[in-house]
Amino acid sequence: MGKVGSQGNPLKLVPDVSRRLLLEITTGIGVDDDGPVTVFSRMKERKQSFDLYIKNLMRNSALSAIELRLGYLLFDLLDNEFSDAVFLLVENSKYRMSKVGDDGILYLHDKRQVSSGVEILEKQSLLELSQNANIDLDSKSLINSLNRLHSFFYITCTEVSEANTPESRRGYNYEANEVLLSDTAEITHIRLNQRFAKYDLTKKWEGSKNYNYA
Repeated sequence: MGKVGSQGNPLKLVPDVSRRLLLEITTGIGVDDDGPVTVFSRMKERKQSFDLYIKNLMRNSALSAIELRLGYLLFDLLDNEFSDAVFLLVENSKYRMSKVGDDGILYLHDKRQVSSGVEILEKQSLLELSQNANIDLDSKSLINSLNRLHSFFYITCTEVSEANTPESRRGYNYEANEVLLSDTAEITHIRLNQRFAKYDLTKKWEGSKNYNYA
């Protein structure tokens, strides 16, 4: 079948409808049968929303200072017409990009989730980008922080691994299961949830004040 992300074995992206446990706990969104995507679609879109994504980050009291800074960094990196990219979760020197994709291209199975069916594989370490921004993270804490941001639905992470291929995920019930990065993840596709730039959730984080997320 070839390498993960090759034309014959494309990466199956975690869909938006995948369960987001921390979003459920803090806001109640996604608890019913409709799911978070449907609930968001019923909300009234803000007319002026240039800073709404950041406000939705800042008002979530369950996020640590490091998670807030990482969330802002990802927004800064991904807030463009594509809103997604592939990042290493280890140092650049510790990973060979030839391990995935074909000739510098990562093929994606789910074109509906992104702007195109491919990603150009640039060697960029989110770990090093974070450290350069004075965010104190190692690979383990970076993975944990990304998983929490994913669970709150600020982003969607898909680990580039054999676990996320069409064959491995055949018949998988995403709506009932949360799909997180593994503890040993080295490379991931990340896309920004642009709904947070359109819909105001700043008053919906009340449940985060009384919950222990450690």
